[in-house]
Formats: sequence, C-alpha cells, structure tokens
Amino acid sequence: MSEFRFEAFTLPHSDEIDREEDLTEEAMAVLDLVRQIRMTPKDKELSAIDALVGFDDRICLVARDDEGAICAAANLHPEPADDHMWVTQLAVDPDYRGQGISHEFVEHIVGMTRRAGLSKIKSRAASTAIRAHYAWGFQEDDNQSTTATPVMYRYV
Repeated sequence: MSEFRFEAFTLPHSDEIDREEDLTEEAMAVLDLVRQIRMTPKDKELSAIDALVGFDDRICLVARDDEGAICAAANLHPEPADDHMWVTQLAVDPDYRGQGISHEFVEHIVGMTRRAGLSKIKSRAASTAIRAHYAWGFQEDDNQSTTATPVMYRYV
C-alpha cells in the first residue's frame, strides 16, 4: 500500500493559457482527473482549458504516491464569511481507488479547514458519491431545495 502526501498545486489562471499544449504534463493530469468526475456527459467533454476555469481563484490540492505521481486532486474554496470550506471537486485516479486515499484526503482537508479557523466543510455530492460522503463523516444539509446532488457538510 502506498503512502500518500498532500500538497498545494499551482495551476495557471485560465486567462493565462490559450492552448492545452501550454499546460504542463502535471497540470493536464490534474485536469484529466477532475474531468472524470463531472456530473453530465456534456461536462465530461470539457476541454482542459474549460476545466481550468473551475480552479480560478481557488485552492488546488493534489495527493502524490510514494513515487511522486499525482493520484488524486481536490478543488477547494474557502468561504470565511460563512465559516466553511467548500470542496467543489475531489477525484481519485482509477488506478488508486480502493486504497483509502479519498478518506486520507478528506482528513487532510479537515486539518486545513481547522488551521484556517473555519468550522465546517461543505460539498455538493453527486449521486455516485453520497455513500462516500457519509463514510467520510458528512451529513446532508436539511436546508436545501434539491436532493439530486445534495449539499453535505461535516463539522471539523
């Protein structure tokens, strides 16, 4: 079983990139991971540049295995005024699934959220990820208009 390390990953702002060829190999790996978890078939066809827009002015975290390969990525958006951290995307490379990396990643985000002085994490769960959110200690927010992709939260 691999040991994972988590670190901030700097993606360029979407205004700085004109062509996918201008992205580094690692930036493409992060964006490819994120495109795998998009919710609609149309979203899955996004170009890397379009996917990059989702990271503008947000925090990108990656998980690396013991050889340095990127095996998971997350997109975070702190909202200090509302006292929470949004996890807008968390994707694990299919080759690394089943090794507990998503749980470790969430626990890392919990620590980050605490250090930022925020009290909870929020995430909009795709139907395929609701069970995982419960396993990570999240619960459904009762104050929402739809349960198709419910907002879930976890106090830290």
